[in-house]
Amino acid sequence: MNMKKLSIISLLLWIGIVAFASGKPKVMWLDCSANFQRFSYPDSIRYYVDKCHEAGITHLVLDIKDNTGEVLYPSKYAIQKKNWKNFDRPDFDFINTFIEAAHTHNMIIFAGMNIFADGQNIVKRGAVFDKHKKWQAINYVPRKGLLPVTEIDGKPTMFLNPALKEVQKYEIDIIKEVVRNYAFDGIMLDRARYDCIDSDFSPESKKMFEKFIGKKVERFPEDIFEWRPNAEGGIDRVGGPYYHQWITWRTSVIYNFIKDVRTSIKKIKPECMLAAYTGAWYPTYFEVGVNWASRQYDVSKDFSWATPDYKDYGFAELLDFYTNGNYYWNVTLDDYYKSSGKLKNETDSEFSTGEYLCVEGGCKYSKYLLKDAVPVCGGLYVEDYKRDVNQFQKAVRMNLKESDGVMIFDIVHIIRNGWWGELKEALDETKMDEARMIKGTVTCDGKGIANVVVTDGLRCVTTDKNGIYHLPSLGNTRFVYITTPAGYLTDCEQTIPKFYQEIDMNKTNEYNFRLKKNPKDDKKHLFVLEADVQAGLKEHWDLYAPIIDDYKQLINQHSDRDVFGLNCGDIFWDTPATFFPPYIDKAKKLDIPIYRAIGNHDIDCNGATHETSYRTFEGYFGPAHYSFNKGNAHYIVINNNFYVGREYFYIGYVDETTFKWLKEDLSYVPKGTLVFFMTHIPTRITEQKRPFNYDYPMLAGETINAEAVHQLLDGYETHFLTGHLHSNSNIIFNNHQMEHNTAAVCGIWWHADVCIDGTPQGYGVYEVDGNQVKWYYKSAGHPKEYQFRSYAAGISKEFPKDIIANVWNWDKNWKVEWLENGKVMGLMTQYTGVDPYAHQVCTDKKRTMQSWISAASTGHMFRATPRNPKAKIEIRVTDRFGKVYQQNVSK
Repeated sequence: MNMKKLSIISLLLWIGIVAFASGKPKVMWLDCSANFQRFSYPDSIRYYVDKCHEAGITHLVLDIKDNTGEVLYPSKYAIQKKNWKNFDRPDFDFINTFIEAAHTHNMIIFAGMNIFADGQNIVKRGAVFDKHKKWQAINYVPRKGLLPVTEIDGKPTMFLNPALKEVQKYEIDIIKEVVRNYAFDGIMLDRARYDCIDSDFSPESKKMFEKFIGKKVERFPEDIFEWRPNAEGGIDRVGGPYYHQWITWRTSVIYNFIKDVRTSIKKIKPECMLAAYTGAWYPTYFEVGVNWASRQYDVSKDFSWATPDYKDYGFAELLDFYTNGNYYWNVTLDDYYKSSGKLKNETDSEFSTGEYLCVEGGCKYSKYLLKDAVPVCGGLYVEDYKRDVNQFQKAVRMNLKESDGVMIFDIVHIIRNGWWGELKEALDETKMDEARMIKGTVTCDGKGIANVVVTDGLRCVTTDKNGIYHLPSLGNTRFVYITTPAGYLTDCEQTIPKFYQEIDMNKTNEYNFRLKKNPKDDKKHLFVLEADVQAGLKEHWDLYAPIIDDYKQLINQHSDRDVFGLNCGDIFWDTPATFFPPYIDKAKKLDIPIYRAIGNHDIDCNGATHETSYRTFEGYFGPAHYSFNKGNAHYIVINNNFYVGREYFYIGYVDETTFKWLKEDLSYVPKGTLVFFMTHIPTRITEQKRPFNYDYPMLAGETINAEAVHQLLDGYETHFLTGHLHSNSNIIFNNHQMEHNTAAVCGIWWHADVCIDGTPQGYGVYEVDGNQVKWYYKSAGHPKEYQFRSYAAGISKEFPKDIIANVWNWDKNWKVEWLENGKVMGLMTQYTGVDPYAHQVCTDKKRTMQSWISAASTGHMFRATPRNPKAKIEIRVTDRFGKVYQQNVSK
């Protein structure tokens, strides 16, 4: 039978299951040993099947062959388990009692069967302790060499060698016996795998492997791998020349066994389903010889341990039903990132990290690997959540949400914890919408505020006339927050506006926001814009203090206005967790709300993906993308520092999540609105879009998908506010879009009081009145009128005969002239060049600077050749708003 036809049959079987049991499959595992005495009476069996049905369980897995290898029925092949822990089971038809009880409720029931686990060391029971001792696996044990499993101290479960044909025949004979004699709806394979990476290194396995690769293995097991002591006192597994082929061969053994099992079952009873239960931790599950993914997934493209033909032994297409163990305390991706991230699963040889090590990530990853070859029921281990029933319910719901069903392991823990009611509540799909719904109110003085936008960073809704909102939550976001409406203020803690709350659905799904009326008319407001504080040393805070004082002086001059701050990011220098608190302490002196964007030096570079990089920042300052309103203006803040998962590298890029939110946010903003769009990395540093070059300066120096952002903001009066470059510029894209790239507060990284383009340390000041906006650059420690620096002839090495002016806040609507003896001589010539003072500072050998620092060319330089060098020479600058600034040029 070809794989396509087989997959269609599997799908039809699954559809039949769902139709038979309505909704997603909800599976309860019934462990053989843990429930031995409890299930030794027909009345007790019927009672617990009834309890499962009442709770919403649709499928049962009755464990009839446990890890002793003993079975719960009279068998021609295996020993029947008649007693356990000094309890003798009464003689009755155990299996049919269960099947009849399940089918009475139209429940699906599987026979759960441990396959290659065939001995329990604690009680010394199982095939490996009896007549089949020669079948036991031979493990390659660190520091001890080759040992039969029965001789390994502390090993609870004894495994057979899966490669032995007599072992496979024995297990298949038992399976066929069950299929013939009992009306199970399916067979659930458990532990159809190798013991661990150490197994099996028997002479028989060596011969079969040599046949598989077509050559002799001279050094066995060392040519597969060897255990080598390391400098730390531990031991490392070092692969040999045949390591990867060995991994593939072991996987072929399990694949071919499962293929034979399927053939055997279908010959006897075609409608009987073949199911399998494995661990969900796929990246390390190769250690037990199992590839449960689809054959359509090419493992070798993602993992170095896989050969190109490893994918040929993916057995998902052989199954009719599949469940795996998402056995993790962490349920959501957020839970995972708040944890250490490290986990060692039952079959692992060492600790692992990865998003798949939580319920949400495990389910999503499983779906990706299976490629729709077979649906998957995400499994959970109830005992993982014994401390917190809410976390248990959260795990149940997450498995139901992100996979095709849920498997509960095991009923014994539900019974012991008395969680039948909690289980029923979590399984109730009719209540899941309510459980996923975030709700609350937005009020002022006890009265609801209508039409306030509320978001979780993905979806946006608005409050009704009573200020009430309902926001669907899929459990994949960290915050719920509002777009603060014009005319209102949120609480502010140490300059951090509290327009957001962190979601914890274990505690509540209700989040209320209480606002207060702005005592000032915010149609007329002012904001200060800073960029790149970039403190990397404690002494930098002392240098930052005068800047704070300068802000404070300016703020005090505008006490009649609504004043707030914006920060374009790079608050720190790659040490966010260390330097956030002292920055907050310094900034609180300003006593105004400050809205912050994250910079590339504010991100965490310890994770594997972009999504890990902004979590520390968000922990201090809230969401990395958000919006708020002031008067007629709409403010948007986003994160465009895309961490690529290697060292400190990043690119300027707006991800799809941010785009989706941005589109929703703007859907509530009328076209023609004045919009301020703040992010760290410039969207574009030239008037016209440049040809794209795949080089790091371009990738990291501007936003590579900025055109899509600009198009999204078409129709709005948009000012882009950015930092990052440690220079100042104003670029007009068109009549409705302009970018203000703001110079660094830290100057040349706190080495000097200017930036690399000659702009003084300082910040932008923006005055908004209705739909109109004016701005200027405020140099720290200088009066507002200080808008350019002039140089006499002879100072510039580039143009020694010319007077020079650096007009740092210039744009093409400014005018720069020079005068001789009070007479206007004409416009100075704009050119791109290096500021003389910046060049002097950057080449000063007495200063201690990083080797990569140098003065940067800038387009806001102007020059003119005096006609009368002895005349009184002045430079006059007129800004776009008609304000005039004039300086004498010192000789």
